[in-house]
Amino acid sequence: MGLYNFIRNNIGKPINNSLQKGVEKIAYGINEDLGKAVGNVHKISNKASDVIDNTVGTIGNSIKSNNINKFIDSNFNEPDTFVDGDHIYVYLKSFGVDFTHHGIYVGSNNVIHYSKNRVELVSVSEFSEGNKIHRLSKYSSPISYSEAEIVRRAYKRLGEVSYNIIFNNCENFARWCRSGD
Repeated sequence: MGLYNFIRNNIGKPINNSLQKGVEKIAYGINEDLGKAVGNVHKISNKASDVIDNTVGTIGNSIKSNNINKFIDSNFNEPDTFVDGDHIYVYLKSFGVDFTHHGIYVGSNNVIHYSKNRVELVSVSEFSEGNKIHRLSKYSSPISYSEAEIVRRAYKRLGEVSYNIIFNNCENFARWCRSGD
């Protein structure tokens, strides 16, 4: 809830009321139209603050009541819960560094992913290395293609050896299969 509290406490807060009045008074002293304009800006700022506060409150209440499940990634370990074209990932550790490893579920208990700098087909258990498997929602990993096309795109890249940790990694591969990005 740290981000929620930060937004609620720091973004969109109205300027101190006495400061607003002082600025408006100075603006009126320069020009009446300027004074009116500054007053209107303060009114808009205060209204925006109310809207932001209400929006953040609504988001916070949704988070608290778990009404945003469609945006939350799912945790699975059984292949029968996967659908062809699912973007799945696991948390791994290498040389003391935690990272995520991504792939595309292609059916029949198999995953296509970048491994050891090569796109390859492996079993779900080989992919997960005994770790809990997570599935990205369609909101976290958008879909532009049918399930069959996502799987076809993954198979199309089998054997590829163009791995790049930044521009062509396992997550890039999985997202490309689903959306072309």
